[in-house]
Amino acid sequence: MRGDADGKWYPAAPGWNSLLSDVVATRDRRATSDLLLIRGGPLQRPIDVTDPDLLRNFDPWTGSFVNWNEPAAMGHCTWEYEVTYFKRGIEPATPYDQGDLRMIYGLRYCLGDDGEPGYVHLAGQTDKFWPENVHLVWDGTQAGKWHPSTLSWKAFIERMVAGQERGQ
Repeated sequence: MRGDADGKWYPAAPGWNSLLSDVVATRDRRATSDLLLIRGGPLQRPIDVTDPDLLRNFDPWTGSFVNWNEPAAMGHCTWEYEVTYFKRGIEPATPYDQGDLRMIYGLRYCLGDDGEPGYVHLAGQTDKFWPENVHLVWDGTQAGKWHPSTLSWKAFIERMVAGQERGQ
């Protein structure tokens, strides 16, 4: 169709560079969350995480909650949690918003037992959170599957639950 041009790279037009830069900047603004909300499991009430360091460590796009070195799989686990990320001052609204906080990403986490880190489910096309997640990040072939989690994520969840049990 393109003759000799097919499969080769060419400089982009300035308009294309500008458009793509705007899209990346918008995504980067949305990618930094203001609140991480954890529900489910043995929790008496949802846990709000607003600490900037924790939000960076468990960022929905670069955080260490999935072990990407392991293939998608699920084993035995105990409690299941719903984890949602929120950001202020963005659109569009979602059914999961909390006041002026807009949901930017959602996932499910199943706490592992017997020393296992557990499993994270990234929403697929027919799953809860897909319509919201797909606007901001595309999980590609990872969507709709359970993935091995990390021990740091498991420890984080266990600390949050223990803190609530101690009344913190």
